This record gives sequence, C-alpha cells and structure tokens, in this order.
Amino acid sequence: VPWATFTDPEVAHAGLNEAQARARLGVVVTVCNWPLERVDRALAEGESNGFVKLVHKEDGTVLGATIAAHRAGEMIQEWTLAIDRGLKIGHLANCIHVYPTYAIANMQAAAQVRVEQMLSGASGRVIRRLARLAR
Repeated sequence: VPWATFTDPEVAHAGLNEAQARARLGVVVTVCNWPLERVDRALAEGESNGFVKLVHKEDGTVLGATIAAHRAGEMIQEWTLAIDRGLKIGHLANCIHVYPTYAIANMQAAAQVRVEQMLSGASGRVIRRLARLAR
C-alpha cells in the first residue's frame, strides 16, 4: 500500500524499503538513488531538493520505491503499479514520459539502472570494447 506525507518536500513510499528487502532477500537487492538535481522541471521550479530511491532485484524486478520531492505523492503511482504487476526496471526505463515533469525522474532513475545492468557482465565487456574501438 503506497503512502505519502505532504511535508515540504513530500515523502512517498511503496513496496519494501531497503532494510526490509535486504532482510527478506539478502545480497540480491540493489539500490539506485536519483537526485532531483538532475530533473529539469525541478530545477526550473527551484524545487530540486530530493531524490527517487529504487529498491530492486538484480534482474530488475521492482521491490520498492521512496521519493522525497515536490509532488512525490503523485510520482509514486507508477512505482506502485510496477510493484503490483511485477514489472521490471526496464519497463519504466522504456516508458515515454512528458517532458519536463517531475515524474521524468522515475524514468531517469530506471534508465540509470538499465544502463548499469547492460554494462555489467559479458554484454558490458563487449560494449566497452566496441566503445574503445570507436575512439
């Protein structure tokens, strides 16, 4: 059940927090923190204090999200859906968001996770080698 506290900035959460996920699943839990300082809408409105914190499995399954930001109560909705439907980070990373909005922080955080996933392991080694050859 998602919740929000309408403070300044708002705080919203859905699913497991990092401690709960680690207690249940152990080392397979990964965390991404995306600062609102990287969100154009937040910068334009002078509301760049805050973050989107994602808790997910190594395979990208979303376990939980915490958002501390202006409009966090509205931003948490897509993470609630992702958790409820067992969606992966890649689903949100590939979802087109209206620009500029606060909710684009969700897509940016998810995209960061996907990039890190793609650059790890064998596929990452191949991508890095190709990048070196292209220079």
